[in-house]
Amino acid sequence: MRANYKIIQLLAALGLPIATAFQDASPFILYSSSKFEKPSVSQIATTAAVSSIAQDVIKLCASEAYILVQQPGAHTSDFAYSKAAPTLYAALQAAEGSSLTVDNVYERDAEAESLTEIMARYAEEACDAEVEEVDAKTGSFGGFDDMKPKVIRVDFAELPMGREARMKALRENDSFLQSVISLIPTSKYTLIYTTTPISTQLKVQSTPLGELRRRDDHEGATRPALDSLFSRYQFFTPGIFMGYLVGLFLLTILYVGISSVSSLTITYGAFEKEMGPAAQKKQQ
Repeated sequence: MRANYKIIQLLAALGLPIATAFQDASPFILYSSSKFEKPSVSQIATTAAVSSIAQDVIKLCASEAYILVQQPGAHTSDFAYSKAAPTLYAALQAAEGSSLTVDNVYERDAEAESLTEIMARYAEEACDAEVEEVDAKTGSFGGFDDMKPKVIRVDFAELPMGREARMKALRENDSFLQSVISLIPTSKYTLIYTTTPISTQLKVQSTPLGELRRRDDHEGATRPALDSLFSRYQFFTPGIFMGYLVGLFLLTILYVGISSVSSLTITYGAFEKEMGPAAQKKQQ
């Protein structure tokens, strides 16, 4: 999975046009503390495909807890840096289990149910699990009061549009997820992290014409452009700027070194052998 993160980081840093090619897609992350056979899946898949993969993992019933996370309004570039979601990053790097990521998941047809609802119902039927919904504000849930497996649902709010606000919300949600995992009295768990694309929260709903005319012009002016690449991604980050400065510093040192070496001169007389009286006295 480290290679996938390297690719995502490279695309986000270079700002390649491919980042906007999947505006209606969002990532899917699955981790299980138990080993499972990873299927051959493309990084561009439908919700039906990833749902089938997740069901194949769940039906093994190898976990005592199934954590189903729903994060609306997410994009693959949001997870380009490990600090944005350290809990997820650590799960993908864990050696004791298995993990699977799909960078771009899209809906071929309109889905009546979300992936979390499908997975929760499947875990109930296949593993006789009980569903516990976590309150995202208090972090409380029913706990493990019996021997049955638990399905712990965590539904986060939609991510804001601003870059800094998105990163802050992701870090807070990741910290909340870490606290939920720490409250589980078992190390056998499966984490299924599903997302919905940014475009789902930007779709314009039908509004009466009179209400549209009454909207404030200032609100329309401050609304971010939906198709603007620069409003969603950063092309000149502090990290890139620091890289430029370090590169300039190293080039300066290289130039000074080459100039110093090239300025060294030696006269031809230094290589001539002395043949006068003074040389004979030295030999004696």
